[in-house]
Amino acid sequence: MSIVLVGKGKMLSAMIEGCVSANLKIAGVLRYETVNSSSLQFIKDFISPGPDKLLINRYKLPDLKFKSVNSKAFKSFLIRKNVDIVLVGTWGEKFKKEIIDTPRLATINIHPSLLPEYRGPNPYLETILHGEKESGVTFHLMDENYDSGKILLQSRVPIQEYDTGEDLRNKIIYNIHKLIPQFVSDVSNGLLIPVAQNERAATYYPLKSRENIINFKKQTSSEIFRQVRAFYPWIPCYIELKGKFFRISPNKWSIAGHSDRIGRVIDKNSKTKSITIVCADGIAVRFDGLKIYRHI
Repeated sequence: MSIVLVGKGKMLSAMIEGCVSANLKIAGVLRYETVNSSSLQFIKDFISPGPDKLLINRYKLPDLKFKSVNSKAFKSFLIRKNVDIVLVGTWGEKFKKEIIDTPRLATINIHPSLLPEYRGPNPYLETILHGEKESGVTFHLMDENYDSGKILLQSRVPIQEYDTGEDLRNKIIYNIHKLIPQFVSDVSNGLLIPVAQNERAATYYPLKSRENIINFKKQTSSEIFRQVRAFYPWIPCYIELKGKFFRISPNKWSIAGHSDRIGRVIDKNSKTKSITIVCADGIAVRFDGLKIYRHI
């Protein structure tokens, strides 16, 4: 079976490792960073290559260079190489139908949530932010809409109480690496039956704003805890005090009691760089190891 991998970062790395484990013929790898890239990407790849580029080099895989997945050149490449499957993970472009239909078998997306819930660019963040106890991964056929194609395979991943967005991503990425050999075997043997998604259960969340200030007068301690965990490592969370912004660490805070002084600072400690503030539910939280930023 011939396969082309299209993706970015850790997701792409897991796809490469999974396909190598399955002894698949990888006809090429298209990295998101190289689409419409300048000579700076070539320099970055040479000086400080990412994990996906390192794997491409290690396994001597074709590092594809196309301006877009929707380009005539990419379509011609798929036809010329008689590619069976295009496997996609983390990509910013919407695929055109003529590209989706070009591989001999299918164009398949790997989405890091249990579809149809949590469609969108960052389900790691959203599942934690919404207090879910589990997430997962979905292999699905691609169509012309985002994350809406028929489901081929799903696997569940538990979310622990202190998991950050990064922790959840790492668990799901590991799960993807392990699932690919099974998935490819099932596809080859015709064991997978595509199942349409339930549109009534579908949810979609767009990219979040870069502004992420905690509102202690309106947010409970559990809501704040979820927010700080969910946004890490993509968008820092801040405490704003008198025009200064203090960056919160996702694992350096603790419950410090109860108080009726909602939204007020009740303690400071310059040695531990800590501030204790009362949340909307009356629970006082101490944040340690704060870093000050005057502009964000």
